[in-house]
Amino acid sequence: MTDRLCPPGPVDAVVPGGGSAGSVAALVLAAAGRRVLLLDPGGRPAPPAGRGAFKIGESLTHAARPLLRDLGLLDGFLAAGHPASTGTYAAWGSPALHGI
Repeated sequence: MTDRLCPPGPVDAVVPGGGSAGSVAALVLAAAGRRVLLLDPGGRPAPPAGRGAFKIGESLTHAARPLLRDLGLLDGFLAAGHPASTGTYAAWGSPALHGI
């Protein structure tokens, strides 16, 4: 890790993992005035052949917009051009699909 990536001096919290949960935790702590070190290994594994650029779990429902807005991230998220989610269907424990 370089000095550019590591805050100088002591930190108040170390957050392991820069996924959605870790990133939000670090953002909320930093917004509360805490000095945070977010640890993440960096690159992600390539998706399986034929899967395109997305991996399982890479979706965000419309219900997340209020959270993104509260965190000050919604405008940047929308400006990044992510495809809109019009709904999700899941089959948990049976072949029947359930709309979310």
